[in-house]
Amino acid sequence: MHSFKKSIVCLLLLAFIPSSKAVAGDLSYGIKIGGANSFTKFNDKLKDALYIEALQQLELQSQQPKEVLKQIGLNLAVNSRMWNPWFGAALYMEYAFNHHIGLGAELLYNRFNAIINGAYDVADNTKLPAEQLEGQPKSASFTIILTTHTIGLPILLTWYWTGAIRPDFKENYFLGRLFAGLHSFYCISRSQKVECIAYGKEVKEYSTDGFKDVPFDKSEKRLKFGFIGGISLEFPSGLLIELKGMIPYNLFNVPNKDDRSLVASIHFSLGLNLAKLY
Repeated sequence: MHSFKKSIVCLLLLAFIPSSKAVAGDLSYGIKIGGANSFTKFNDKLKDALYIEALQQLELQSQQPKEVLKQIGLNLAVNSRMWNPWFGAALYMEYAFNHHIGLGAELLYNRFNAIINGAYDVADNTKLPAEQLEGQPKSASFTIILTTHTIGLPILLTWYWTGAIRPDFKENYFLGRLFAGLHSFYCISRSQKVECIAYGKEVKEYSTDGFKDVPFDKSEKRLKFGFIGGISLEFPSGLLIELKGMIPYNLFNVPNKDDRSLVASIHFSLGLNLAKLY
């Protein structure tokens, strides 16, 4: 029985050792680069916290901040900005076990963004004391941009769906991939930019001069994890077109799960399978 088990193990190991003839066709490696868009969708609890902070600035307290602000004639709106273009790049390697399944890894640069757009205006019939309004604009808008630059090492399980059509489909047309996996990444740096606009001009007192570094909290782990998945098409020439998305887990180190916001990043890339050149 023991020798039978050893034989099974040897057969399994041999199945994953490619012959010298098969390596060029089964091993892919190359580069990808393209446009990226990352956004953070803030939950209602965070938006309420901003309303409460506004009330505290006015030295008011309430369990229903939105209603109180409206009653006193101060209208405040806070929203997430979903369109934040940047770029992404990756070096990749992939091994195809057969015509259907493969395993790959990437060295991936990505930037996660969290951007808040806000605005306020004071109604003509406001109940705010005149001394609080003195010297203040009746309306203003602000934008807070928080960026996190990362280097990741995602591990991807790949299904070659064109192999289900016929095995030689990739030689004549293209190779289609569907992939998903675990995205481990390291946070290199974090920076913030604040812009405040009133009367059509930037308010220097409340704005930053470009991006400023935001130090990581000592208790925050900079090595984080998330999920990644996407689809790609590779043509016989080695040209690659890819669309993929990433969702990190607890990017901003928020202890309470109910307070966490949804963060995502989407890449549309062009690449080249360098193995096709040799």
